Amino acid sequence: MMYQFDIEYSTHNEYENPVKEGLYDFNIIPFEDDNTRLKNESFSNSLHKQGFRVENNFGFTTYRVRIDKAITFFDFNYKVTVVKHEVNPFDFPLFSAENEMKIYENEGIASTFYFYLKSTEATKLQEHKEYMLKESGQSFFEFLQEVNAHLHKVIKFDPSESSLEKKPDETIAQGTGVCQDFVNLFIAICRENKIPSRYVSGYLHQGVGFQGDAQMHAWVEAYLPGAGWIGFDPTNNLLTDHHFIKVSHGYDYTDTAPIKGVLATSGKNITNYAVQVNMQQ
Repeated sequence: MMYQFDIEYSTHNEYENPVKEGLYDFNIIPFEDDNTRLKNESFSNSLHKQGFRVENNFGFTTYRVRIDKAITFFDFNYKVTVVKHEVNPFDFPLFSAENEMKIYENEGIASTFYFYLKSTEATKLQEHKEYMLKESGQSFFEFLQEVNAHLHKVIKFDPSESSLEKKPDETIAQGTGVCQDFVNLFIAICRENKIPSRYVSGYLHQGVGFQGDAQMHAWVEAYLPGAGWIGFDPTNNLLTDHHFIKVSHGYDYTDTAPIKGVLATSGKNITNYAVQVNMQQ
């Protein structure tokens, strides 16, 4: 079965003092693979300038716009239709804990995915290093399902919270957060348990009651020996399926931020953005 999603991303940026020149990179283009294709793409901005596509450090396509005249605001809009095949999120091979460890060692996963095992400042547990530890007879998948369900249960989704400085220890202590906080904590737990994991940014089908669907969403991909990268969404206690539209992944949020810019200006700036994801009937 095929699904079509109409996606619109828009942002409005205001500056206290004029921007004389600069660059904006928009990490908002859905990733195409065997299950996902794009059509009817359109880009527009308040400068009426043609942007160009560039590849980031992880091989994902971003859209760059150059600012070459003084401005006090900047608007950007992106529209695309995404066609996806239906996905069964449980359609992958499962192995016993013993066989998983054999595959883990034979494939050299610890060295192959070294950087996805290394904690960053955003994905590091300081005070709660033993918050959740995998039992010896437990498979990776059993453990990750347990983590997914546990975080969904004990962390309250609060869309009014939004701080890029928040650390996983604070999320545990406060018991609240947005999707980014769920993901950073999930990744921190994975990396403490030597399970490769990466931060994923993308879009989530709106209108069916998912938490975190009002903006760009975040989830986790963890590497299961013998199965590969599998998506987990602790905000909603789900494995990812065709309702999840991936844009990019990285070590943490900083690699997947929807907007990155280098601007020649001073003073404060305000950024607002909105996302619409509608499934065609």
